[in-house]
Amino acid sequence: MAMSRVFRPTLNVIFVATLCGLALLLAALFYLFFRGSRESLIESGKRLRDNTGAQIAARSEQFFQRAQDSVSKIARQVKQRSLTIKEPLDLEPALYAELLSNPDLYDIAFTYGKKMGSTKDGDAIIAADGRGEVDVMRASTAGVRHIDTRFTSQKGGAFVSELRQRTEEGDFLSAPFAAEAGAQRKDPTLEKTFTTAAKDDFFQRPIWSDLHPIPGAEKKFFVTIQQSIPDASGKFMGVLRASLSLDELSRIVNSGIDASGQINPHRVFLCDDQGYLVVPLTPTDTLYDVPNENKYRFLSTQLPPEIAAALKLDQLKKIDTSAGVLSVPGEFEVNGERYLVTFQALNGGWDWIVGIVAPEKTYLSGLLEARLQILKYALGVMIIILLGGILTLRIVKHDLATIVKETGRMGDFEFSASRAEPRIEDVHVVMDRLEQAKTAMRSMSKYVPVTLVRELYHMRAEPVLGSELAEISMMFSDVKDFTTLSEKLTPDDLAHALGRYLQLMTNAIQAQHGTVDKFIGDAVMTLWNAPLPVDNHAQLACQAALDCRRLLTELFASPEWKGLPPFETRFGLHKDRVMVGHFGAPDRMNYTAMGDGVNLASRLEGLNKVYGTTILVSDVIQAECHAHFMFRLIDIVAVKGKSKGLKVYELLAKSGETALPLAQIKNYEQAFELYLSRDFNGARALLEPQLSDGPSSVLAERCRHMHVNPPSREWTGIYYAQSK
Repeated sequence: MAMSRVFRPTLNVIFVATLCGLALLLAALFYLFFRGSRESLIESGKRLRDNTGAQIAARSEQFFQRAQDSVSKIARQVKQRSLTIKEPLDLEPALYAELLSNPDLYDIAFTYGKKMGSTKDGDAIIAADGRGEVDVMRASTAGVRHIDTRFTSQKGGAFVSELRQRTEEGDFLSAPFAAEAGAQRKDPTLEKTFTTAAKDDFFQRPIWSDLHPIPGAEKKFFVTIQQSIPDASGKFMGVLRASLSLDELSRIVNSGIDASGQINPHRVFLCDDQGYLVVPLTPTDTLYDVPNENKYRFLSTQLPPEIAAALKLDQLKKIDTSAGVLSVPGEFEVNGERYLVTFQALNGGWDWIVGIVAPEKTYLSGLLEARLQILKYALGVMIIILLGGILTLRIVKHDLATIVKETGRMGDFEFSASRAEPRIEDVHVVMDRLEQAKTAMRSMSKYVPVTLVRELYHMRAEPVLGSELAEISMMFSDVKDFTTLSEKLTPDDLAHALGRYLQLMTNAIQAQHGTVDKFIGDAVMTLWNAPLPVDNHAQLACQAALDCRRLLTELFASPEWKGLPPFETRFGLHKDRVMVGHFGAPDRMNYTAMGDGVNLASRLEGLNKVYGTTILVSDVIQAECHAHFMFRLIDIVAVKGKSKGLKVYELLAKSGETALPLAQIKNYEQAFELYLSRDFNGARALLEPQLSDGPSSVLAERCRHMHVNPPSREWTGIYYAQSK
């Protein structure tokens, strides 16, 4: 079953993934930082709005409190009899003094009437006569400010008014009363400011009336506080009323400066829980009567969109002073911009609410600028990291490519030294180790067949003891009289000559895909078709033997050999099924071939000494290669240790090439046939002309011996070798 391929990322993938991870990490840190900072600033903004709303509410309450203080002061004076009221106008000095001391008051008035009782609903029943009003008010004529006293009383069943008009700088009695033009007046005891305060439920308790106009007044909108006034005995005398112009309240609400004198970034408005404006925001805002509500509110034609949106929020209805819910935050969007709002209730019995609106960016502008600045720095850092990473990646990839290239060369069994100079010290160490490994491999290849190591490398296998039967071709070679030659040479000359000899032999063998199994002194053992399969390996072995003989002849005749004695080399070739594999000890083994076929190849090499030949092959080799090479049957031999004979052939040359005269080869083979037929004299007669030929000389001598000592009837012509 095929194994699934393990994913291993490249350096480019790792680099990009690392940058992406770093960017995501920075983004996450930025998000957490700015989220926390944003929430902190939003909370700070909420506290700022709460403080602003509380300040405006407090200043508004102080504004209302001044009117309440004026009414309570006069009511207390009447109750304590420090202020005696025999006639209504007795109150005029006190009312005048309070108006002067409280510039926020538009007017302060005393409406009187005799209370006769109460209805079932608690409404006061006022006597038909004895009704009237003393009203001290601010007014202006042709731009000139003055303080007037209007005295309204009953005359002949109708209400008329007299007016005392004095400048603000004039003294109290600077002008007498005079009948006021159009003096016909309504009954002042019918006004809500009187009837409400005269109820039993509100007797002697100050109460506020909602926003309302005062007919004929220069100011068009007011709020009033009124309180019923009893005499010292607790008997109802009338109602004291103070009216506040909302000019000052409007200045408080619309001020751009907070209590500390700093510029206030908020938009502030005063409204009720239904989303109606109580204080105008622009000079063009108009007072209108809210249908079915019995109250007046302001209508704005130029209402800012953020305030209009805030007035529609449900959070307004969540204000509940009775439950202690005095402040409620909210948020909304207008034209894609986010706004924050806080609603703050007024104390003192009012259902009015202060609204504070600000764009979210008001609080976050500094954070947004800081975020932009940090992002610029982060981008700069990322660019530096990117450039540095790209440079580092290029250096690392260059050095790793060197490692990959060198390991690839090693995989192809190219172990020559590398000239690469890595830039990274760690890679330099790795390359140094690779060079050491290549040196070891170059050294090992001189001891172990390279083809074997290559096969084990590609198989990813370690050698283990064991073998298998395989059909291979084998060649043994040896130098004639090497011991005698070595005694004639100095050690250096011998080492040099032997090294060059073996190098030439190895090159010629490897050129024909042979594997040099081992060197045994000057002897060489060579295999074909092991460890790697090779086609036509018997032919390759024959060609290798011929190439070695030719190249050695050229070497010995060349100046490179320096006149040293030639190394006459003999070869033995055989093809057979033998045991091939790893033999030896578990920790030290040798890859080789073993069996009778191996011994036979070695014996064939030794037989060259008997016949004076250089290349002898078995009949198996001759049978397979006779179409490609020229052979001569030499003998039928039973090698040492064997009783069965085999035909032994001499490899002469490649087909079409000339090694020996054809007549000489033909004469030898005819003589050998006569020899096998026991015609020893006939065989000698054919061989006499070519006794210089080693095999011919040997066969002629054998025929002479056989003629003198005829063999037995069982003789088959087999030559039994006595030596290896």
